Amino acid sequence: MRIKKNPVSIELWSWIKHRLLTEGYPSFRALGKAYRYSDGAFKNVKNYAYPKIEKIIADIVGMKPQDLFSNRYDVNGKPIGRNYPRSRRITKRKSICNIKTKRSR
Repeated sequence: MRIKKNPVSIELWSWIKHRLLTEGYPSFRALGKAYRYSDGAFKNVKNYAYPKIEKIIADIVGMKPQDLFSNRYDVNGKPIGRNYPRSRRITKRKSICNIKTKRSR
């Protein structure tokens, strides 16, 4: 699966960082520690769609993720880029991993 880069504008990213600072999160490390994610996960939101992290940031800022990251959501509020359910992706990944382990024996 190829991940597309979908960057946020510099102005919006600066505004988000400022709002996080005013809400008591001076760094992404502090934010990650508070929500049990790595600081890199919050940094990746700048360039890549990450719906769970986008929701956390939007809740802290006081907006909906669809309004804050409007280019990453469709009209109905669903994240863009998922063509099939997660369960199908996981089962496909498991079958690929099982094939690799069988070959390595």
